[in-house]
Amino acid sequence: MTSEAGDTLPAFKGDTPDPSQGLPPVEMLLESTRLAITPIPDPVTPLPEFVVEEIGEIGNTPNPAQGLPSLRTLPELPFTQEDDGEIGNTPNPAQGLPSLRILPELPMYASHSTLLVDALRKQRLRKIALRRYSRNQLRAARTRERWANRRLWISIASTSLVLLVVFLSVGSTAGYVGYHFVHTTQVTFEHNVVTLPDLLPLDNLKMYDSKGVLIEQLTDNGIHTSVTFDQVAPIMVDATVATEDRNFWSNRGIDVVGIIRALLANLQSGRVVEGGSTITQQLIKNLIVGNQPTVVRKLEEIVLAPQLNNDYTKKDILTMYLNSIYYGNQAYGIDAAASVYFGLQDKPGHSAAAQLDIAQAAMLAGLPSNPTFFDPLAHPQTALKHFVTILDLLVAQRYISTADKYDAIQRNRGRTFSRLRLLYEIERHTLLILCCHNFKRCSILRS
Repeated sequence: MTSEAGDTLPAFKGDTPDPSQGLPPVEMLLESTRLAITPIPDPVTPLPEFVVEEIGEIGNTPNPAQGLPSLRTLPELPFTQEDDGEIGNTPNPAQGLPSLRILPELPMYASHSTLLVDALRKQRLRKIALRRYSRNQLRAARTRERWANRRLWISIASTSLVLLVVFLSVGSTAGYVGYHFVHTTQVTFEHNVVTLPDLLPLDNLKMYDSKGVLIEQLTDNGIHTSVTFDQVAPIMVDATVATEDRNFWSNRGIDVVGIIRALLANLQSGRVVEGGSTITQQLIKNLIVGNQPTVVRKLEEIVLAPQLNNDYTKKDILTMYLNSIYYGNQAYGIDAAASVYFGLQDKPGHSAAAQLDIAQAAMLAGLPSNPTFFDPLAHPQTALKHFVTILDLLVAQRYISTADKYDAIQRNRGRTFSRLRLLYEIERHTLLILCCHNFKRCSILRS
């Protein structure tokens, strides 16, 4: 071969340079060069971003974190004369290449598949760490929830225990106070309960002529005539029970259901149509504990009512009630009320109370709840409305029929209570004048 200058070039056999030139074979140079070149990843499958960040710029330098020196920072190896002249060991000094024997052994970079395995391994470790962190957080959350539930139940148990102690304390105190009150009440009024018939109002002094006709009676303490149960008209008994205590024949002296029912009936009607106390309680109020509107008095009635119900029969209790209740206009007892309001007079073997009919009984049965307000002589219209209400109670409790109700209303319209009252007062004052003229006889009768 001939160069541009006309010099003759040495012939080459294949890829091997002329040994006289001191150059190594091309195959050896390519092999040594290949060891120093970093393989370029497959462009079809790109590496993940976090892998690229770890290995640095591909094709340039290895990652300094791996402890590998950069190709650009390799030390420049000096050229020695000892290696000069040996074919295949020393490169051409003109080319600035070091001897092949003294070239350091360069490390091999990891292949693309190895980098992917490392990336997947790190990703798996990251998932394991994340799962472990999640488990720890869940375990801590369950622990906090368990402690919160435990504190809640402890608070509930403590509160319940405190309330139980308070309830037992209050209950014990209330029980002791109640027992002391019941015992004190029974001891205080025991004698009055036993001698209850003796506490009834006494009959006022009456004067009769030789034929047994009543001439006059002293009314300083009111008008009162005692009668037995059989001397009272049955309709009067029914009207009193229907108005004051509908469960009188079956209760034990206290009727809680009756009190609630009476309260509802009064609220519905807008006025008092039924009494809340039983007949037994009213008898105790009138004869034993008094009429003071206090809670203590009401509790004393409740305590004494069962005791009175055990000591006396129902007929005895109702008879004492009818003989002691106040009907207004100085009339104490049903017999006096029959005389004052309707002019009925006692006859031998036939009392005034036994002569009452349905209309009269209904009118008198409504007076004990409020004798002044329902007075037929002073308030005839109000008394008439209350009278109709009593008839409705008798019909509702099946003591009378509806026909009897309307018949009683018709009969009541023909009566003039004021006229009866006037006639009664004229007759009473006339007899009193006659009695005064014969004062000596009156004195003898009184003695």
